[in-house]
Amino acid sequence: MKVVILTFSFNDWLSAAVLLERLDGALTSANREAEMVIVDDASTEPRPDGFGKGPYRALRSIEIVRIAQNLGHQRAIAVGLCHAYTERAFDSILIMDADGEDLPADAIRLIETAESSGNAQAVFAARSRRSEGPLFRLFYQLYRITHYLLTGRGIRVGNFSILPKRLLAGLVVDPNLWNHYAASVFNSRLPRTTIPAPRGQRFQGKSKLNFTALVMHGLSAIACYGEIVGVRVLVGSMIVSALVVLGIIIIAIIRFSTDFAVPGWATTAVGILLVILLQILGSAALFTFSILNQRKNSAMIPIRDYRYWIESIS
Repeated sequence: MKVVILTFSFNDWLSAAVLLERLDGALTSANREAEMVIVDDASTEPRPDGFGKGPYRALRSIEIVRIAQNLGHQRAIAVGLCHAYTERAFDSILIMDADGEDLPADAIRLIETAESSGNAQAVFAARSRRSEGPLFRLFYQLYRITHYLLTGRGIRVGNFSILPKRLLAGLVVDPNLWNHYAASVFNSRLPRTTIPAPRGQRFQGKSKLNFTALVMHGLSAIACYGEIVGVRVLVGSMIVSALVVLGIIIIAIIRFSTDFAVPGWATTAVGILLVILLQILGSAALFTFSILNQRKNSAMIPIRDYRYWIESIS
């Protein structure tokens, strides 16, 4: 099975160099070969002299695709996938981070799993253990709960995966790929499976992702399920509205059929509930019309537009 390995880097050349060395060792030990495509996400630090020169035994080629503007890692993946799909001949493409958190040994496991299943489905690495601190894990669990409530789908995977080229054909025309790779695969209902894989430690330095970038990353994943989220928000708004109306009816019954009353309390309570009801209905209507409006607007098609972002290939 011919494999292309896609990774991405922003000012993280030292980690990428270590990854190349360890990947080459893991592939050699498994008696396999692969080609590398590294997407340079408009790094501001120059590439070190001799980067990618090797010598390597299992890496047959190393191609660096430089993007003209920093797009973030999800859109860097989209550009890399479209470039590989258009320019490379391969059976499967493996996507992994260049910082060391995706282990080369697990990359071999992904390749072997894909091969044993006839290269018929996407294989994702499901995180069986995380290496981040307790605060990150807390917010991550809150995000997982929010993601499930809004989309109805759990989340346990990231970018680390292998995908057959024939499945990539449908993915590169999906506008959601421009926002979030894993979510676009799941939302497209492509055949897939997972294998457990712990998250490794970074080779060098610290992550470039700050809190704002992490929040945007999470929202981008949810945005891929925009229509599902819209329906769930609408249904939730109707349920809450029904509860508010029920509250108003109960207040009216208490006010006119019992002696349990404080002067003016019923008017105040009903007024507050009516304000809440109007806000819920207005927000739900605005969100619904926003989703419907997006359906008629032309979207960014990755395979059509990705070339505009490529500055150079070396």
